[in-house]
Amino acid sequence: MKFVVSNTTEAGIAFDAEDKSFEVLPLTFPGKLTALLYHRFKVFSADFSKGLVMIPCELISISLNSISKFKVRVLPMLLEYHSKTGSWPKNLIISFAALIKFYSGKAGQENIPLKDDPFVLEFIEKIWKEDDLALIVSETLRRMDFWGEDLRNYEGLEEVVLVHLEGWGKN
Repeated sequence: MKFVVSNTTEAGIAFDAEDKSFEVLPLTFPGKLTALLYHRFKVFSADFSKGLVMIPCELISISLNSISKFKVRVLPMLLEYHSKTGSWPKNLIISFAALIKFYSGKAGQENIPLKDDPFVLEFIEKIWKEDDLALIVSETLRRMDFWGEDLRNYEGLEEVVLVHLEGWGKN
């Protein structure tokens, strides 16, 4: 192993006082990384040529303007598949539902920093105050300024997206 890529957010960068020994797997990311470095240092007798390249990143930083990216990159495939088969592609529907869920601004109890056009963020903030996932899906799909058309006009789309969101819950 030469590279370690970390996609840990601020919430994952917390040290646990229980991570005192490397005899058992530490609980936290910093503890696990420290244990890895320590064991690697010992196994390779401090040979610096056996070091690791650390690549810290946050995938959240590439989430900028996800709605417009989805519109251009994924929505055409989703609609083309539906026009050819009469059904909705499961994985693309899951990704659509995940996009809507992502824009709730929450991952469990963690806040997700959303980055998009102000009109998108204004709508998202308002709609996610509602306690009705069906309304959230319907209002999101109807946004012609997001998708270039009212996606509620596609039979069954609203329902299949809603099924996945309901499965995950509002929070």
